[in-house]
Amino acid sequence: MDFLPPQYRQPIKYIISGGTSAVTNLLALFALTDFFHIWYLYSTPIAYMCGYVVSFTLHKFWTFESMDRAKAKKELPLHLSLALGNLAVNIALMYIFVDILGVWYISAQILATGLIAIEGFYLTRKIFQTNT
Repeated sequence: MDFLPPQYRQPIKYIISGGTSAVTNLLALFALTDFFHIWYLYSTPIAYMCGYVVSFTLHKFWTFESMDRAKAKKELPLHLSLALGNLAVNIALMYIFVDILGVWYISAQILATGLIAIEGFYLTRKIFQTNT
């Protein structure tokens, strides 16, 4: 990433990390819903938490380069609180998009993830960069 101007590195890393966790989330959602026949509103939080593990790890150590493992004891609860809040928003958006608007559940998840990612960048950056 050294070829990028410094002001673009972190947002690009955030997009790559978020994309990786989103793919993890979508694959888990698809597998749980289509292969294991779990209702999408039950599959959503399980899949979301699979993506969360990937998200926390990549954001902490790669995107925001917070290498201090001792700080993880403070960062993890903050990041988990953010993730749980975003999960509630995610489930609500999934219900609205799928049951009310009739959007296919995978498309609905992509749209919900995109909306949540916008606010997530700023709040996640605060957790990993200002937590002392």
